[in-house]
Amino acid sequence: MTKWITRVLEPESKDAVSKSKGDLALIAHQMGYRYLDIQRYDRKGESMDGLYGRIDGLTAAVRPGDLLVYQYPAYIGNQFEVSFGEHMYVRHVNFVPFVHDAEMVRFGVDPGFDEILYLNLTAANVVANSSLEKVLRDAGAHQPMILQHEWDYLTTQPLNTKPLERKVVLAGTFIKSDLLSTWQQETPLIAFGPNNDQIPAPNVDYRGQFDQTTLFDQLPNALGLAWDTGDTYGNYTKYNNPYKISLYLAKGLPVIVWKDAGIAPFIAENHLGYLISSLDDIDVLMSSLSDQDLAERQQHVQKFAPLVRNGYFARHLLLNVEQQILYGEKLHLQAD
Repeated sequence: MTKWITRVLEPESKDAVSKSKGDLALIAHQMGYRYLDIQRYDRKGESMDGLYGRIDGLTAAVRPGDLLVYQYPAYIGNQFEVSFGEHMYVRHVNFVPFVHDAEMVRFGVDPGFDEILYLNLTAANVVANSSLEKVLRDAGAHQPMILQHEWDYLTTQPLNTKPLERKVVLAGTFIKSDLLSTWQQETPLIAFGPNNDQIPAPNVDYRGQFDQTTLFDQLPNALGLAWDTGDTYGNYTKYNNPYKISLYLAKGLPVIVWKDAGIAPFIAENHLGYLISSLDDIDVLMSSLSDQDLAERQQHVQKFAPLVRNGYFARHLLLNVEQQILYGEKLHLQAD
Protein backbone atom coordinates (compact mmCIF):
# COMPACT_ATOMS: atom_id res chain seq x y z
CA MET A 1 0.00 0.00 0.00
CA THR A 2 1.44 3.35 -1.05
CA LYS A 3 0.48 6.30 1.14
CA TRP A 4 -0.31 9.71 -0.37
CA ILE A 5 -1.00 13.21 1.00
CA THR A 6 -2.37 16.04 -1.13
CA ARG A 7 -0.90 19.51 -1.32
CA VAL A 8 -3.10 22.13 -2.96
CA LEU A 9 -0.81 24.66 -4.60
CA GLU A 10 -1.83 28.24 -5.26
CA PRO A 11 -2.07 29.45 -8.88
CA GLU A 12 0.68 32.05 -8.54
CA SER A 13 3.29 29.54 -7.42
CA LYS A 14 4.18 25.91 -7.99
CA ASP A 15 5.02 25.42 -4.33
CA ALA A 16 2.90 27.93 -2.40
CA VAL A 17 0.68 26.28 0.21
CA SER A 18 -0.85 27.50 3.48
CA LYS A 19 1.20 26.74 6.60
CA SER A 20 -1.46 24.52 8.18
CA LYS A 21 -1.79 22.34 5.08
CA GLY A 22 1.92 22.51 4.37
CA ASP A 23 2.90 21.40 7.88
CA LEU A 24 0.47 18.48 7.71
CA ALA A 25 1.85 17.40 4.33
CA LEU A 26 5.45 17.72 5.51
CA ILE A 27 4.84 15.60 8.61
CA ALA A 28 3.08 12.97 6.48
CA HIS A 29 5.97 13.00 4.02
CA GLN A 30 8.38 12.38 6.89
CA MET A 31 6.23 9.34 7.76
CA GLY A 32 6.59 7.87 4.28
CA TYR A 33 3.69 9.54 2.45
CA ARG A 34 4.21 10.64 -1.14
CA TYR A 35 3.03 14.11 -2.20
CA LEU A 36 0.11 14.36 -4.58
CA ASP A 37 0.19 17.98 -5.76
CA ILE A 38 -2.98 19.63 -7.03
CA GLN A 39 -2.62 23.01 -8.70
CA ARG A 40 -5.59 25.25 -7.92
CA TYR A 41 -7.17 26.59 -11.12
CA ASP A 42 -10.28 28.26 -12.55
CA ARG A 43 -12.67 25.61 -13.90
CA LYS A 44 -14.64 28.08 -16.01
CA GLY A 45 -15.24 26.54 -19.43
CA GLU A 46 -13.81 23.13 -18.54
CA SER A 47 -15.89 20.20 -19.84
CA MET A 48 -16.66 17.13 -17.76
CA ASP A 49 -14.44 15.07 -20.03
CA GLY A 50 -11.68 17.61 -19.43
CA LEU A 51 -12.21 17.38 -15.67
CA TYR A 52 -12.16 13.58 -15.69
CA GLY A 53 -8.97 13.60 -17.75
CA ARG A 54 -7.37 16.07 -15.35
CA ILE A 55 -8.20 13.95 -12.30
CA ASP A 56 -6.97 10.79 -14.00
CA GLY A 57 -3.74 12.58 -14.84
CA LEU A 58 -3.28 13.90 -11.31
CA THR A 59 -3.83 10.46 -9.78
CA ALA A 60 -2.23 8.27 -12.46
CA ALA A 61 0.27 6.82 -9.96
CA VAL A 62 -2.40 6.04 -7.33
CA ARG A 63 -3.36 2.37 -7.33
CA PRO A 64 -6.30 0.37 -5.90
CA GLY A 65 -5.71 -0.24 -2.21
CA ASP A 66 -3.49 2.82 -1.77
CA LEU A 67 -4.19 5.28 1.05
CA LEU A 68 -4.87 8.86 -0.03
CA VAL A 69 -5.28 11.54 2.66
CA TYR A 70 -6.97 14.37 0.79
CA GLN A 71 -6.92 17.89 2.23
CA TYR A 72 -10.53 18.99 1.76
CA PRO A 73 -11.78 21.31 0.38
CA ALA A 74 -9.37 22.10 -2.45
CA TYR A 75 -11.40 25.24 -3.33
CA ILE A 76 -11.51 24.35 -7.02
CA GLY A 77 -15.30 24.00 -6.96
CA ASN A 78 -17.93 21.51 -5.90
CA GLN A 79 -17.83 19.56 -9.16
CA PHE A 80 -14.10 18.97 -8.75
CA GLU A 81 -14.65 17.64 -5.21
CA VAL A 82 -17.50 15.32 -6.27
CA SER A 83 -15.68 14.00 -9.32
CA PHE A 84 -12.43 13.46 -7.41
CA GLY A 85 -14.21 11.52 -4.65
CA GLU A 86 -16.17 9.41 -7.15
CA HIS A 87 -13.01 8.56 -9.08
CA MET A 88 -11.27 7.38 -5.92
CA TYR A 89 -14.32 5.35 -4.85
CA VAL A 90 -14.69 3.61 -8.21
CA ARG A 91 -10.96 2.87 -8.32
CA HIS A 92 -11.04 1.30 -4.82
CA VAL A 93 -8.60 3.78 -3.31
CA ASN A 94 -8.70 4.20 0.48
CA PHE A 95 -9.84 7.81 0.21
CA VAL A 96 -9.65 9.76 3.50
CA PRO A 97 -10.60 13.45 3.36
CA PHE A 98 -8.97 15.58 6.04
CA VAL A 99 -11.87 17.99 6.55
CA HIS A 100 -10.36 21.42 7.07
CA ASP A 101 -13.84 22.94 6.77
CA ALA A 102 -17.28 21.36 6.57
CA GLU A 103 -18.98 23.85 4.27
CA MET A 104 -22.55 22.73 5.05
CA VAL A 105 -21.88 23.45 8.73
CA ARG A 106 -20.15 26.75 8.09
CA PHE A 107 -22.41 28.23 5.39
CA GLY A 108 -25.49 25.99 5.36
CA VAL A 109 -26.54 23.22 3.00
CA ASP A 110 -25.75 23.86 -0.67
CA PRO A 111 -28.52 22.31 -2.81
CA GLY A 112 -25.96 21.87 -5.61
CA PHE A 113 -23.52 19.82 -3.52
CA ASP A 114 -24.42 16.92 -1.24
CA GLU A 115 -21.51 17.10 1.16
CA ILE A 116 -22.81 14.18 3.24
CA LEU A 117 -22.96 11.95 0.15
CA TYR A 118 -19.38 13.00 -0.60
CA LEU A 119 -18.24 12.11 2.93
CA ASN A 120 -19.87 8.70 2.52
CA LEU A 121 -17.75 7.87 -0.56
CA THR A 122 -14.73 7.56 1.70
CA ALA A 123 -12.84 4.94 3.67
CA ALA A 124 -12.85 7.32 6.65
CA ASN A 125 -12.94 11.05 7.37
CA VAL A 126 -10.76 13.21 9.60
CA VAL A 127 -12.83 15.83 11.45
CA ALA A 128 -11.82 18.53 13.89
CA ASN A 129 -13.57 17.44 17.08
CA SER A 130 -16.50 15.53 18.56
CA SER A 131 -18.89 18.46 18.04
CA LEU A 132 -18.34 18.38 14.29
CA GLU A 133 -18.55 14.59 14.25
CA LYS A 134 -21.97 14.74 15.93
CA VAL A 135 -23.47 17.28 13.55
CA LEU A 136 -22.22 15.31 10.52
CA ARG A 137 -23.52 12.04 11.99
CA ASP A 138 -26.90 13.63 12.63
CA ALA A 139 -26.97 14.77 8.99
CA GLY A 140 -26.37 11.20 7.73
CA ALA A 141 -22.60 10.70 7.50
CA HIS A 142 -21.93 7.06 8.38
CA GLN A 143 -18.28 6.35 7.49
CA PRO A 144 -15.64 6.07 10.25
CA MET A 145 -14.52 9.42 11.67
CA ILE A 146 -11.14 10.14 13.22
CA LEU A 147 -10.75 13.19 15.45
CA GLN A 148 -7.97 15.67 14.77
CA HIS A 149 -8.01 17.26 18.26
CA GLU A 150 -5.43 19.97 17.49
CA TRP A 151 -3.28 21.53 14.78
CA ASP A 152 0.47 21.39 14.85
CA TYR A 153 2.57 24.49 14.22
CA LEU A 154 6.05 23.49 13.12
CA THR A 155 8.68 26.01 14.16
CA THR A 156 12.18 26.32 15.56
CA GLN A 157 11.69 29.94 16.58
CA PRO A 158 12.10 30.55 20.32
CA LEU A 159 9.32 30.22 22.87
CA ASN A 160 8.15 33.25 24.78
CA THR A 161 9.69 33.01 28.26
CA LYS A 162 9.04 36.54 29.49
CA PRO A 163 6.31 37.08 32.11
CA LEU A 164 2.85 37.59 30.62
CA GLU A 165 1.38 41.06 30.48
CA ARG A 166 -2.31 41.55 31.24
CA LYS A 167 -3.15 42.03 27.58
CA VAL A 168 -4.65 39.85 24.85
CA VAL A 169 -3.40 39.30 21.33
CA LEU A 170 -5.57 38.35 18.37
CA ALA A 171 -3.95 37.14 15.15
CA GLY A 172 -6.60 36.65 12.49
CA THR A 173 -8.54 38.32 9.74
CA PHE A 174 -10.59 41.41 10.44
CA ILE A 175 -12.29 41.20 7.06
CA LYS A 176 -14.84 38.81 8.64
CA SER A 177 -14.68 40.27 12.15
CA ASP A 178 -15.51 43.71 13.56
CA LEU A 179 -13.45 43.38 16.74
CA LEU A 180 -10.97 46.07 15.73
CA SER A 181 -13.63 48.75 15.85
CA THR A 182 -15.98 47.33 18.51
CA TRP A 183 -13.49 46.35 21.24
CA GLN A 184 -14.77 48.00 24.44
CA GLN A 185 -12.84 46.12 27.11
CA GLU A 186 -10.38 47.80 29.47
CA THR A 187 -7.91 45.00 28.75
CA PRO A 188 -5.70 46.14 25.85
CA LEU A 189 -6.03 44.21 22.56
CA ILE A 190 -2.99 43.81 20.29
CA ALA A 191 -4.17 42.80 16.82
CA PHE A 192 -2.52 41.35 13.71
CA GLY A 193 -4.09 40.51 10.36
CA PRO A 194 -5.78 41.86 7.23
CA ASN A 195 -8.21 44.69 7.87
CA ASN A 196 -11.20 45.97 5.92
CA ASP A 197 -10.58 49.65 6.76
CA GLN A 198 -11.97 49.45 10.28
CA ILE A 199 -10.83 52.25 12.55
CA PRO A 200 -9.30 50.62 15.65
CA ALA A 201 -11.07 51.31 18.95
CA PRO A 202 -9.14 53.37 21.54
CA ASN A 203 -7.81 50.36 23.45
CA VAL A 204 -6.70 48.44 20.33
CA ASP A 205 -3.11 48.38 19.13
CA TYR A 206 -3.42 47.27 15.49
CA ARG A 207 0.00 46.28 14.13
CA GLY A 208 -0.85 45.20 10.58
CA GLN A 209 -0.39 42.02 8.58
CA PHE A 210 2.75 39.85 8.47
CA ASP A 211 3.90 36.56 7.01
CA GLN A 212 3.80 33.60 9.42
CA THR A 213 7.48 33.70 10.38
CA THR A 214 7.47 37.42 11.12
CA LEU A 215 4.12 37.19 12.91
CA PHE A 216 5.44 34.49 15.24
CA ASP A 217 8.41 36.69 16.11
CA GLN A 218 6.16 39.74 16.65
CA LEU A 219 3.66 38.11 19.04
CA PRO A 220 3.74 39.95 22.39
CA ASN A 221 3.83 38.50 25.92
CA ALA A 222 0.05 38.32 26.14
CA LEU A 223 -2.77 35.80 26.27
CA GLY A 224 -3.84 34.55 22.84
CA LEU A 225 -7.47 35.22 21.96
CA ALA A 226 -9.35 33.01 19.48
CA TRP A 227 -12.67 34.70 18.77
CA ASP A 228 -14.81 35.14 15.65
CA THR A 229 -17.86 37.36 15.47
CA GLY A 230 -21.12 37.24 13.52
CA ASP A 231 -23.72 34.51 13.09
CA THR A 232 -21.76 32.56 10.46
CA TYR A 233 -18.18 32.58 11.71
CA GLY A 234 -19.02 32.96 15.38
CA ASN A 235 -21.33 29.93 15.35
CA TYR A 236 -18.82 27.89 13.32
CA THR A 237 -16.40 28.16 16.24
CA LYS A 238 -18.47 25.37 17.81
CA TYR A 239 -17.19 22.94 15.18
CA ASN A 240 -13.71 23.95 13.97
CA ASN A 241 -10.20 24.00 15.45
CA PRO A 242 -8.87 27.54 14.93
CA TYR A 243 -5.31 27.41 13.62
CA LYS A 244 -4.40 30.55 15.56
CA ILE A 245 -4.64 28.53 18.78
CA SER A 246 -1.69 26.40 17.68
CA LEU A 247 0.21 29.55 16.79
CA TYR A 248 -0.28 30.86 20.33
CA LEU A 249 0.57 27.55 21.99
CA ALA A 250 3.69 27.10 19.85
CA LYS A 251 4.82 30.51 21.09
CA GLY A 252 4.14 29.48 24.70
CA LEU A 253 1.09 31.71 25.22
CA PRO A 254 -1.99 30.54 27.16
CA VAL A 255 -5.22 31.06 25.22
CA ILE A 256 -8.70 32.44 25.80
CA VAL A 257 -11.60 30.77 23.97
CA TRP A 258 -15.38 30.72 24.02
CA LYS A 259 -16.69 28.10 26.46
CA ASP A 260 -18.95 26.63 23.74
CA ALA A 261 -16.18 26.37 21.13
CA GLY A 262 -15.42 22.93 19.74
CA ILE A 263 -11.82 23.24 20.97
CA ALA A 264 -12.89 24.31 24.50
CA PRO A 265 -12.84 20.82 26.11
CA PHE A 266 -9.32 20.22 24.79
CA ILE A 267 -8.12 23.55 26.20
CA ALA A 268 -9.74 22.94 29.58
CA GLU A 269 -8.65 19.30 29.98
CA ASN A 270 -5.04 20.15 29.13
CA HIS A 271 -4.92 23.37 31.20
CA LEU A 272 -3.86 25.47 28.22
CA GLY A 273 -5.87 28.60 28.91
CA TYR A 274 -9.22 29.97 29.99
CA LEU A 275 -12.84 29.61 28.86
CA ILE A 276 -15.22 32.58 28.87
CA SER A 277 -18.88 33.07 27.97
CA SER A 278 -18.46 36.41 26.21
CA LEU A 279 -15.87 39.08 25.55
CA ASP A 280 -17.40 41.01 28.45
CA ASP A 281 -15.80 38.42 30.76
CA ILE A 282 -12.23 39.29 29.77
CA ASP A 283 -11.79 42.17 32.20
CA VAL A 284 -13.19 40.11 35.08
CA LEU A 285 -10.88 37.22 34.15
CA MET A 286 -7.82 39.47 34.03
CA SER A 287 -8.55 41.07 37.37
CA SER A 288 -9.20 37.71 39.03
CA LEU A 289 -5.89 36.10 37.99
CA SER A 290 -2.92 36.53 40.29
CA ASP A 291 0.60 36.83 38.97
CA GLN A 292 1.21 33.30 40.26
CA ASP A 293 -1.87 32.00 38.39
CA LEU A 294 -0.59 33.46 35.12
CA ALA A 295 2.94 32.21 35.68
CA GLU A 296 1.79 28.65 36.44
CA ARG A 297 -0.49 28.52 33.39
CA GLN A 298 2.29 29.90 31.21
CA GLN A 299 4.70 27.26 32.51
CA HIS A 300 2.18 24.53 31.74
CA VAL A 301 1.74 25.78 28.17
CA GLN A 302 5.51 25.90 27.69
CA LYS A 303 5.73 22.22 28.71
CA PHE A 304 2.98 21.42 26.19
CA ALA A 305 4.35 23.55 23.35
CA PRO A 306 6.96 21.04 22.05
CA LEU A 307 4.13 18.68 21.07
CA VAL A 308 2.66 21.30 18.73
CA ARG A 309 6.05 22.55 17.53
CA ASN A 310 7.29 19.04 16.60
CA GLY A 311 4.22 17.58 14.88
CA TYR A 312 2.89 15.24 17.56
CA PHE A 313 -0.79 15.64 16.68
CA ALA A 314 -0.44 15.04 12.94
CA ARG A 315 1.73 11.98 13.53
CA HIS A 316 -0.73 10.55 16.03
CA LEU A 317 -3.63 11.31 13.69
CA LEU A 318 -2.02 9.69 10.65
CA LEU A 319 -1.19 6.58 12.65
CA ASN A 320 -4.86 6.40 13.63
CA VAL A 321 -5.86 6.74 9.98
CA GLU A 322 -3.53 3.90 9.01
CA GLN A 323 -4.83 1.72 11.85
CA GLN A 324 -8.40 2.34 10.64
CA ILE A 325 -7.56 1.41 7.05
CA LEU A 326 -5.48 -1.66 7.93
CA TYR A 327 -7.52 -3.05 10.83
CA GLY A 328 -10.92 -1.47 10.33
CA GLU A 329 -11.86 -0.83 13.93
CA LYS A 330 -10.59 0.71 17.14
CA LEU A 331 -7.75 -1.16 18.82
CA HIS A 332 -8.16 -2.18 22.46
CA LEU A 333 -4.70 -2.49 24.00
CA GLN A 334 -4.21 -4.08 27.40
CA ALA A 335 -1.84 -2.23 29.71
CA ASP A 336 1.16 -4.10 31.12
